[in-house]
Amino acid sequence: MPIERIGITEPPAPISSRAVVCGGKVYLGGIRAADAGPDIVSQTRAALKRVENGLLEVGSNKHSILTVQIWITDMSDFADMNAVWNEWVVAEQPPLRACVRGELCEAGALVEFVVVALR
Repeated sequence: MPIERIGITEPPAPISSRAVVCGGKVYLGGIRAADAGPDIVSQTRAALKRVENGLLEVGSNKHSILTVQIWITDMSDFADMNAVWNEWVVAEQPPLRACVRGELCEAGALVEFVVVALR
């Protein structure tokens, strides 16, 4: 089964792919807000826009999401992040979802998404 790797980064950044497609599935990881502001609401909106754009780039969309992992730095931000998520997600087709607290590698980042979808 061929593996398609999209947007391979180069040093000095960590070497990784922006997206990987294999067997009809799309894998996106490390999706954070790019300069979206200091609060969880703006960062969640910006990150979800990047998720949507990443899926569209490989011929998928948010209707095809199977599972999402959400990493946030502070669980006191959960309700605000979740409110943005609930506005964005397709309510009739919600993916399997997990949300955990963790320290993110990018200074100032408050939320990060890992997504698996069908192509």
